[in-house]
Amino acid sequence: MPPVPSQPPEGVQATPLSSDSVKVAWSPPPLFTLHGILQGYKILYKPVRLDEDESDANFQTSPHLEIVLFGLEKFTNYSVQVLAYTRKGEGVRSAPVYVTTQEDVPDAPARIKALATNDSAILISWMPPARPNGVIKGYTLYFNNQSSPEVEDVPIPLPSDSTYYMMGGLPRGVEFAFRCSASTTMGEGRSTKYISTSTLVVAPARIASFPVTVTQAWHEDVTFPCVTVGSPAPVVTWRLRNRRVQNSPRTRILKNGYLVVSSVTGSDAANYTCHAENPHGRSQITYTLKVQAPPHPPHLYLVMTTTSTIQVNWLSGSNGGSPIQGFVLNYKMDHQGWQSLSMGPTNRTFIANNLRCGTSYKFSLRARNKLGDSLDSEMVTASTNGSGKLRRAWALGVWGSGVGNSLDSEMVTASTNGSGRLRRAWALGVWGSVGNSLDSEMVTASTDVSG
Repeated sequence: MPPVPSQPPEGVQATPLSSDSVKVAWSPPPLFTLHGILQGYKILYKPVRLDEDESDANFQTSPHLEIVLFGLEKFTNYSVQVLAYTRKGEGVRSAPVYVTTQEDVPDAPARIKALATNDSAILISWMPPARPNGVIKGYTLYFNNQSSPEVEDVPIPLPSDSTYYMMGGLPRGVEFAFRCSASTTMGEGRSTKYISTSTLVVAPARIASFPVTVTQAWHEDVTFPCVTVGSPAPVVTWRLRNRRVQNSPRTRILKNGYLVVSSVTGSDAANYTCHAENPHGRSQITYTLKVQAPPHPPHLYLVMTTTSTIQVNWLSGSNGGSPIQGFVLNYKMDHQGWQSLSMGPTNRTFIANNLRCGTSYKFSLRARNKLGDSLDSEMVTASTNGSGKLRRAWALGVWGSGVGNSLDSEMVTASTNGSGRLRRAWALGVWGSVGNSLDSEMVTASTDVSG
């Protein structure tokens, strides 16, 4: 009989209550599957991300059949699982259910630049909010003339797909200040801090794009923007591993200065630097390209042992940018060959049954995605309870030379902490050379476990 609950809680439901809270409810597992006295429930939840890494997984426990989870990320899809546990350990997890927290106003755009293009125009660029907290419906760019500080900011509404705005027809040499905000259906969020610049007759080369890290799928194309300003127009070049990038079947520099790398593979993962230069100045930004790869090793750990079972659980590491398709668990008894089991992508626990008592076993685990297998996890070594050996004890009756009397027998008992003891006793009669017998020696031994 399994030592822990063998079926998960039933009917798990998750309902968003706000932008940072979710209600989770469930029904108990069937009573006959508990295999012990129910102690409570464990609720496991984590954000669902492209790069699945359970290091950001969380859990709470509850004796009840529902719980409200607070402090969640806004407008974020969560995976929720529930398990029952007894004093013996954790049971089987329920299948994941998914729930998205509600929208809220967005954070401020992540970055903003204002760059003089010439003596009458300024290009403003910005990055979307790191936490949009919803679907971005649009941006509002605010500006004011620093020579007239008493004048209120002038708002310019912009569509949701805009990250650049060219403001022309400006007076020469006048300083302007800019800030930008984003909006969702819940309203307008905070704006960036002010950034200011002046129109310039002689405008040095500048890059309006932002350096970022890009993770791209295996064999997909990737494009690196390099939007430049300056007067005269800057010359754009790209460098990779300290060498200038040339057009080739897999790399192309477009007329607008963008770099396209086709059908990326692991060897393309590197830093790509855009250089812009004109007679009045130079500028550069660097993109870091990460290409999907096999997953990182999972974290395997021991949960519990009995006389015939060992339970291990695990957390997945980074999935390498590609969903985990499954796990391969390897285990073996000391001095024996390895056995392998394939596990599904949602499995996070394994109970090895029908093991020998008092025996050491080793476990390791690797994850798999479409690009291959991870390295093996750190080895977990665990022993089932009990020694599994019949312990023998005995006492030697020694015949004293010329004494002529027998030594009293020595009673020796060896017992262990197992149940269902099988005790064996025997007496050893030893005859001395003078014809008298030693008293028999009683030896009692018990195995650690039954069976």
